[in-house]
Amino acid sequence: MSDPRTPDPSGWWDHLLAASLVGTARRPVPPLDAAGLGVRARTDARPETALLDAAALAGALRAAGTVMPTAPAGTAPTGGPASADGTQPASRPAPPESRPAAPPRAAQLLSLVLVQNPAGPSSLEPLVRHWCTTAVRHGYRLPHALLPQVLELGRSRPGLRVPLVLTLGERGRWLAERVPGAEWVARTSARADADLGAASPDRAAATADTLPDVAAWALLADAQRLTALRAARERDPSLGRAYVEGTWSTDPARTRKAHLELLEIGLGDADEDLLERALDDRAAGVRALAATLLDGLPRSARAARMGDRLRALLHTDRRLLRTRLDVELPDDPDPAGVRDGLVPPPRGVSARAWWLQRIVAGAPLSIWTDATGTDPEATYGLIPSDEARAGVREAVLRRGDRGWAQAIARTRGARRNPLDPAIVALLDPAEAERLVLAGAEVGGAALATVVQGAPPRWSRALTLGLLDRCRRTRTSADLAPPLVQLVARAGDLHPDGLPVLQDWLATDPPPEPARRLLRELVQLLSLYRSIEEAFAP
Repeated sequence: MSDPRTPDPSGWWDHLLAASLVGTARRPVPPLDAAGLGVRARTDARPETALLDAAALAGALRAAGTVMPTAPAGTAPTGGPASADGTQPASRPAPPESRPAAPPRAAQLLSLVLVQNPAGPSSLEPLVRHWCTTAVRHGYRLPHALLPQVLELGRSRPGLRVPLVLTLGERGRWLAERVPGAEWVARTSARADADLGAASPDRAAATADTLPDVAAWALLADAQRLTALRAARERDPSLGRAYVEGTWSTDPARTRKAHLELLEIGLGDADEDLLERALDDRAAGVRALAATLLDGLPRSARAARMGDRLRALLHTDRRLLRTRLDVELPDDPDPAGVRDGLVPPPRGVSARAWWLQRIVAGAPLSIWTDATGTDPEATYGLIPSDEARAGVREAVLRRGDRGWAQAIARTRGARRNPLDPAIVALLDPAEAERLVLAGAEVGGAALATVVQGAPPRWSRALTLGLLDRCRRTRTSADLAPPLVQLVARAGDLHPDGLPVLQDWLATDPPPEPARRLLRELVQLLSLYRSIEEAFAP
């Protein structure tokens, strides 16, 4: 064994490890000068303290001196294909950043939220999400110093993965390929754009020329294929469709389904042939997804077939003062109906009612107005069946039909039913806000549903109107539910709502637990404002 006093970092580490295993009573701690680092030990330290001091230094030395591994030439890494020189990605440096780091004040606020959130632990996700969306809007990325913490946060908080991915930057994605537990980054990147409604800034400058051709796309790793397919569907849907068609016959069912899901981006009539082909797929999940996507194509052959089935179920009785609309339940489907998606229902659901909903969801909406001879709003009010109304709702959402969305929202409002958030999102903003404010006057338990169903990015009028209605709610039991929803929607409130809330809390605070929720909302909005100001030019 070498002399422990001979300068030798590796030998010094071996002696230190031996002392820690058997104890300082049986083996002395190797002196720090034996490591040859020019570091002096404390002269008054007890043996056990000296051991811990040396261990702390050794841990830092080993971490700082670690050399990234290099795989043999030609080895394909987990995160993608080998580089041109055949090395593992661990040996490649991170690519240059395409966006600047967040301003120092913004970085400090994010660090505060992550370490000691002044608004409480329940507000962590909305605050981080707001920070990320604000950073994306202003063209910034996460600072490098916070990347390890953020990667761990995304591992434990699936709800934050999409906004975090959009702000990781190039080094964050590079680091995620090398950190155990950060595999969520690659999985999330493929769907991040759709969930947040914006293209990833790290790819925003890319043009159609950067997309691989069909042959090159087929050779990419699965995660890279999904990323390229999403980009193609956003810029050139026909190229994206060609990608899917090129490998359809050789891809496994799970991959076919994942590719088919991305066809929803830029979905159009030109996709019908591929979706009709998918109706005959051997995998039930692929067939079901194809039927769902075809629900969004009202001019397709399947829509015409569903329309024929629906017409046979509708019976209209027109009288002088009113029109009556009856909807029959369908009989058991024939093989053609099964192919079109009329499959057995989920457990506990009536089969015939389920088939009616599927038929209505796939049929053209004009079938209904043709049957009644009137407009969508009057027609929707005549539909007697819950299953038929649910099918109409599905069709409206799949096709983004604003006219029918308005009909549904107005009919529900006239019946004093809770607003449907997904339907409200399709409306013209002014119409949506009018319906929300009208629904808020119902008060009571419905007020929380109204707040939940309001469209995003509230105007000043909508913000102040809803806050006024909440303030007029006198009992804590009725006020707490809408305040819970206001906390959840805090990022949508207009900034002018903050002084109103501060005045409410200072001059006329409600009893508990509503007071605690109101205080949390004020703290949350104050942090939102600080985040916005930190990113402002």
